[in-house]
Amino acid sequence: MSTTRSAPAELLERGDGARSSGLLARERLFAMLDPGVDRQVTLVSAPPGSGKTTLVRSWLAARAGSTAVGWVDVRRDESDPSHFWGQVLDAVRSSGVVSADSALATLVPTTLAEPAELLGHLATGLHRIEEPLVLVLDDIHQLRSSEALDGLESLLADAPPTLHVVLTSRRDPRLGLHRLRLSGRLTEIRAANLEFTAAEAGELLEEAGVRVDDADIARLHQRTEGWATGLRLAALSLARHPFPGQFVAEFAGSERTVADYLLGEVLASQPPEVRDLLLRTCILDRVNGELADLLTGRSDGHRLLHELAEANALVVAVDVGRTSFRYHQLLLDLLRLDLRRELPEEIEDLHRRAARWYADHGEAVDAIRHARLAGDWDLACELLGRHWVQLLLDGEEATLSHLLDGLPEGLAAADSEVATMLAADHLRHGRWVEADALIDSARRTIGAVPDARRSRAEAALATVQLFRARQVGGVEDVLDEADGAVEGYLGTAEQGGADLGALAVLNLGIAKAWTFRFEAAERDLQRGLALGRSIGRPYVEIGCLTALGNVATLTERIELGEKRLRDAIAVAERVGWTTHPLVGAAYMGLASTLLDRGMLAEGEQWLDRADPILTRAPEPPASVGLRHAQGMLAMGRGRFDDALAAFEDGERLVDVLHAPHVFAAVERPWQLRARLGLGDIDAVREALSGAPSTAAEWCNLSARLHLLAGEPEEALAAVAPVHTGEAAAIHVNFNIEAWLLDALAHRALGDRAAAERSTENALALAEPDGRCGMILTIPGVQELLREHPVHRTAHASHLQLLCDLLAGVEPEATGAPTTLEEPLKERELAVLRFLSTNLTAAEIGSELFLSVHTVKTHMRKLYAKLDVHTRAEAVQQGRALGLLAPARRIS
Repeated sequence: MSTTRSAPAELLERGDGARSSGLLARERLFAMLDPGVDRQVTLVSAPPGSGKTTLVRSWLAARAGSTAVGWVDVRRDESDPSHFWGQVLDAVRSSGVVSADSALATLVPTTLAEPAELLGHLATGLHRIEEPLVLVLDDIHQLRSSEALDGLESLLADAPPTLHVVLTSRRDPRLGLHRLRLSGRLTEIRAANLEFTAAEAGELLEEAGVRVDDADIARLHQRTEGWATGLRLAALSLARHPFPGQFVAEFAGSERTVADYLLGEVLASQPPEVRDLLLRTCILDRVNGELADLLTGRSDGHRLLHELAEANALVVAVDVGRTSFRYHQLLLDLLRLDLRRELPEEIEDLHRRAARWYADHGEAVDAIRHARLAGDWDLACELLGRHWVQLLLDGEEATLSHLLDGLPEGLAAADSEVATMLAADHLRHGRWVEADALIDSARRTIGAVPDARRSRAEAALATVQLFRARQVGGVEDVLDEADGAVEGYLGTAEQGGADLGALAVLNLGIAKAWTFRFEAAERDLQRGLALGRSIGRPYVEIGCLTALGNVATLTERIELGEKRLRDAIAVAERVGWTTHPLVGAAYMGLASTLLDRGMLAEGEQWLDRADPILTRAPEPPASVGLRHAQGMLAMGRGRFDDALAAFEDGERLVDVLHAPHVFAAVERPWQLRARLGLGDIDAVREALSGAPSTAAEWCNLSARLHLLAGEPEEALAAVAPVHTGEAAAIHVNFNIEAWLLDALAHRALGDRAAAERSTENALALAEPDGRCGMILTIPGVQELLREHPVHRTAHASHLQLLCDLLAGVEPEATGAPTTLEEPLKERELAVLRFLSTNLTAAEIGSELFLSVHTVKTHMRKLYAKLDVHTRAEAVQQGRALGLLAPARRIS
């Protein structure tokens, strides 16, 4: 996701100390930087040119080998918290203190999850690191995100004793420094501390190979007032000056004047090829030899940069291999001023060439930024079109929004791909009206997109339209066209194509599932899952697993559905996304599955986790689904007033959707079922007068009404079309309901034999998957099942479970898993979840995209960890530890 440059890494790698690295050893300041028992945070705060970064680098070089180091160069004007925390995580991981099984190894920052979740995982992981770690956040004043600053303040307040955080900044950051001061945990190094003493000034000149007498050193120290950059620039100039004493006597004035004068001296004394390199590469924040050669037309860029860094000429290596460099800000400012004065006509072309280089090397954000600076909007739009999904899946939503905001007004009206990207951004923020206008614009101009990127633009537009339809309705209107566009795009070899392909297939599969094209949906979602895993995209993996779980549940494979939903949640836990809106849907799906199986207590727990996530997510359909599940829970417990309130709330949310939606047909009949539970017969009878007679849910509702009104013959007539198939049942639960209503009607008519037959038919449909939820909502069913002859039923165990549930005896919610001595790895846990099914090892491997040999290896390892010897024992132990859902009760 992010590139973390470890400036001190090359020092620690070499272990040659400050002196041999060309850095001055300032022991009085090193003592202030050394961590103490209570000093865990060090702030180095001073104006530009004070030597902040150089001091920290020289300290780390002098202490090489004594501690692990992570270094973060905070990006200029950093406003994306995901990118910032990605850099922090990369720095900690690259320090060598993070083990493969640590939570820190798998965390993926995203702005869509609660900030506290990432920080909680990060803090926990840091507390578990036993080795000392120095984390340097260089240029922390560049951090503009208030969310990231709040998170960093929280992290510093709870830093473990093994962590020492060093902050360099031009001004005091908003990090609750007063609390750190009061606790005695803050060390502050200010501009006055950083000023060189006369003795240190002499050492600096000596290091630079400059020989001047003590009087000149004293005069130079007085003129620069110990200012670090002024002294370093003076040393560079003196090294080349034929009369050092005369040079010292000639300059005076403020820091800015001294800097301008000395920088001019330094640049003027450089060979033409060096000055040309500095001038043409100053448009970059970081430069390497290859990029320098591209911008200068030469082939010696790396050598020249390396020599400048070795000479400490305000050029610093920022990576382990000493291949990437940055210029001091004062030097950069002067060079950019000279570039605008001397080569104004070449600036745009330099940015354009840099943009293409960054694009070729996978640095999307830098590529787009330089294309914008070049004023090359065709290139900027092409790069955005190629990489916007990558940024989205990387969790850098804020960065993407910033890049899109920088496009000229009116560009969306002419470029279909730009309109599509902006529409996606508006949809993400719940701005439906603006998004719809942009989608319309994209559709009008899609024909003008060049052939080279037409397929990508069509797939992107299809994906955004599908996402929009999932949010506000109208899936049927766009599905067929989108299907063709996505199929035409899949298999592209272009850079970023896999990201768009995976996201497109995810949305396509979900849309097909919502329109009951389950076989096609499962095919697309399996393809999306494989693609998401192959490119390491947890967003796609979680989304596909959640949708696959829901499809399996709807197609009467409830155990497989539960397993897939739990797998989705496990991935979310691994990457630290348990508060992500995407995972809220998995919680809701799992809750619905558990409610269907009569596990009301555990289902309620998952609904409680889903509620705050889906309530804040700008996705009305998700909120509708949540209200529906909450209504079903209330129905199962006989709380019809609560159920009615939940279903009515869901119906109100359906009304705000901008187009027909699958949920529109669901909430109304369930709301009427709740009214029947409250005895409101007249309202239900009136509503049924215009209800469709070809839908099982309405036929069954009619039968419920007739039974409550004492009209069993009419109830039998109402459910008859469900039995014959004339009234379509979208789910087996409606067939179960129809048979039990049929049984209740026969019972009311005194035909016990017919009632038993219908009850047996219902139990036969319910038992294989342990379905209970619908049955718990039917008035009068408790007496019916209690009277059902146990000695004549083929479904005694399920009958007993239902009787217990109807009597108010619920299975206990699964407790928190007991910690194993050696925890199961993700793949081992995935295999364990399949062991409770009847799938063979080969079939399990097919589900998990593993070979049979790998599955059996995982089985052997998890047997050892669980201390069991057979598949049945593994399942039993997994349930006892809370790693698997409890089994259905048997008598």
